[in-house]
Amino acid sequence: MTTRRPSLGLRLTILFALASTIVLAAAGSAFYLSIDRHFVHEDALVLAGKVELLRNLASRVRSSSDLAVLGDRLDDALVGHGDLALNVASPDGTRIYADPAMPMSGPSIAGGRAAVVEGLPIESIEVGGHRYRVTTATLTTRLDTMPVLNATLAMNVDHHAMFMDQVRDTTALAVVLAVIVAAILGWLASRVGLAPLRAFAQLTSRTSAERLDARIDVANLPRELAPLGRSFNAMLQRLADSFGRLQEFSADLAHELRTPIAALTTQAEVAVSRTRSAEELRDVLYSAIEEYERLTRMISDMLFLARSDHGLLTPRHDAVDLAAEVRTLFEFYDALAESKGVRLELQGAATIEGDTLMIRRALSNLLSNAIRHASTGTAVTIAIDDDAGSADIVCRVSNVGDEIPAAALERIFDRFYRIDPSRERSSEGAGLGLAITRSIIEAHRGTIEASALTGVTCFTITLPRAHDHLPGA
Repeated sequence: MTTRRPSLGLRLTILFALASTIVLAAAGSAFYLSIDRHFVHEDALVLAGKVELLRNLASRVRSSSDLAVLGDRLDDALVGHGDLALNVASPDGTRIYADPAMPMSGPSIAGGRAAVVEGLPIESIEVGGHRYRVTTATLTTRLDTMPVLNATLAMNVDHHAMFMDQVRDTTALAVVLAVIVAAILGWLASRVGLAPLRAFAQLTSRTSAERLDARIDVANLPRELAPLGRSFNAMLQRLADSFGRLQEFSADLAHELRTPIAALTTQAEVAVSRTRSAEELRDVLYSAIEEYERLTRMISDMLFLARSDHGLLTPRHDAVDLAAEVRTLFEFYDALAESKGVRLELQGAATIEGDTLMIRRALSNLLSNAIRHASTGTAVTIAIDDDAGSADIVCRVSNVGDEIPAAALERIFDRFYRIDPSRERSSEGAGLGLAITRSIIEAHRGTIEASALTGVTCFTITLPRAHDHLPGA
């Protein structure tokens, strides 16, 4: 069973709520601790004032009689401070003053949270459900028999504790409500912020082979999504171009196959329409063989291009002597060039890295094409430029003849494309030669371009130079 994953909007909402919870909880805790420290400081000031009062009273004790009335003076000092409790004892533990409200006895303080505020050790403790701030101090008298007294002073801070509890509860409630509101606002913000992505989804759902003209309005996209929008539009444009070429290719292929099949059918119908002599039937069969050979070449070329389209061409990495290959091709096309009244010229030499048979086929296509379209009395030139400072070899195949229109230069490497459609049944073949040549050059990590200027047509090939480790390099 497929588990349904949460949407991007829900994830953003959860993350926004989680971030809000952390921030608000931290802010609430800081606010709570700030108030608590303020109360501790205020209580410490009160206790410090009382400790100074106790030290002043103790400094007046000069005799046993003064020590006897010290308790009354302490009662007077604590009048109006019902939240204060005091214990005073001698170092040996003898009680000088004992307040029944004192939450603990003895000079020592145990338990609770301890801190030093205003130079006093302050401890927050809880006894019997009540909360206190407790401090200890040493009182100095003028008695030789008892020069030091230990005082323990406690302040009831239940009112502060109640207030802090209210602050804590109120802050917690405020944080919870704020997180809920933040989650709702985050969800709304994610809905608005993800609207362009929903537009992407709607556009892709409407995209099909018949509808590739839709585009994302990049101008209205956020900055972060603009590159994605441009990439998406470029992808749609590439798909539209590919489908267009595929449709055109399918139509051209059907047309190219229909012509020889129609010719074969017509020849067969004529041959069987009446009794033929052996010589006549032999002529029909020879004509059929020519059409079959043409179909075979076309199918072979189409298979080659199909392998190229799927990246299945794997050229060998041999050292190819371009000048030697060109001279071999010159010998092969010498008769054709002589019949056309065209000279064949070679300039330069270089060694490249590639597949010998593929490179020979590419050069053969360009050379035969140049010879067919060259004007009588001109030269077809193959110039090889070997620049020692460059990593590539440049080879130019040029001829003088009718100038190719600029519009045709853009499509001259397309399959089944001919500059003059009326010549489709000529010796030029099916119009796949230049497409095959481009596939071969690109399979060798090279480039090929066509140019035409003042009657001179030039095909420029750039191929990688042979490395030293290659055989024959």
